[in-house]
Amino acid sequence: MKQRDQRQWRRGRRRHGDGPSEHVGASSPSPSACFDFDSAPVIGVCASMCPEQERKERERERDVSRFEISSSSASWMVKKYRRPAAGRDDLDPRVLRPAHILRATLDHLFSNVLQSAGGGFDWDHGGHSSKPTSPNEFLALYHFLSDRLRSTLQRLDGADRIQALEEIARFHILASHAAALHLPLQSTLDWSETLNNQQLASALTELHALYRSVGATSGHPEEMLALDLLLHLRDPSSVSLLMRQTAPEVLRSRCVQDALAAFVACQTRDFYGFGVVLRRLPALQQSLAARNMPFVAGLALRMMNKAYTKIDRFGLDEVASIIGTAGPDDAERLCQSLMVHVEKADASTSVPDTWEAEHLVASVRFKVSPVLQDDVPSDVEVELLKSYARRLHEHAILKCGLTARDLVMPTATGRDK
Repeated sequence: MKQRDQRQWRRGRRRHGDGPSEHVGASSPSPSACFDFDSAPVIGVCASMCPEQERKERERERDVSRFEISSSSASWMVKKYRRPAAGRDDLDPRVLRPAHILRATLDHLFSNVLQSAGGGFDWDHGGHSSKPTSPNEFLALYHFLSDRLRSTLQRLDGADRIQALEEIARFHILASHAAALHLPLQSTLDWSETLNNQQLASALTELHALYRSVGATSGHPEEMLALDLLLHLRDPSSVSLLMRQTAPEVLRSRCVQDALAAFVACQTRDFYGFGVVLRRLPALQQSLAARNMPFVAGLALRMMNKAYTKIDRFGLDEVASIIGTAGPDDAERLCQSLMVHVEKADASTSVPDTWEAEHLVASVRFKVSPVLQDDVPSDVEVELLKSYARRLHEHAILKCGLTARDLVMPTATGRDK
């Protein structure tokens, strides 16, 4: 009872503009001990990306990442993610960063840290990287950014949270693209495509809820819906739910209509139409849609096997163009995995003029042997996805002069689509 009366007395003092009286004694209480959390939200006063207490503790324990070491005098240390735990004072204003510091932290992570040399995201507008990328360096940078982004997102709300989640969603798409470029085929390293996709899906799900609560005027609901549709191209129930929950004006936007066209083409087995839509999508949307290309190419090859006879022959270049693989080598790899007959003849032999070359000419014949109806083997799928990633990186990113920062923060760089 006495404690409740004391709290009510302190609230009355604040309502009338009176602060707490100074305490006389050997030591002063901490701000968190004097603050009444029942009466008002806690406002952080930490003016740096990492609270001083954590910074000193981590420096003492030598727990400083190489991505937090700056060549300048400014500190690049960023608060690590920690789950809320009993007995720990997470509401001390001295360790809480206000909104503008959290926003500055995100800008730092995506402007400075993301493009660290050798991390896999460091190409410039001309497409040149300052240092070759190693798988370990890419993974170290990815896990560092994932942790610090999670920590920064904890205390954001409203429009600031929407902007942060949009950038984080783009980052996870770009990370998947970079993993396809830089990780080996049979990777046993600390990378999980499934976990990365779950984090992407979680960010998109929260964004849709925020758009409905604050209104579609904040952020980029059209772009985020398009990304979610492309993430679920082979999941009609999820696409149906997304459309039912979305405002009509968002559904009518150009990027959403393109994503829906890709969905329809994928569901109706229109592999040519899928390729046409894919090529007109922006880079990150292409990257998401291209994850389905091995599936689409496999369907296209089976359809050709049903449509043509043993006497019909197609050059591998032509087959690659029809089914949409990144090149003839990928088309041959897919044909062999599905038991579609590929034969090679020397260019000096009698073959049609369109096949003449200074090397072996490969052609595809159908119905020579039964075609497998199973899914594309996982090892072949990974190889095809890596080829798609290389082609997309060259044609949709480097030729357009886009950096990693441009892709993650299009508004900040003036490349908002």
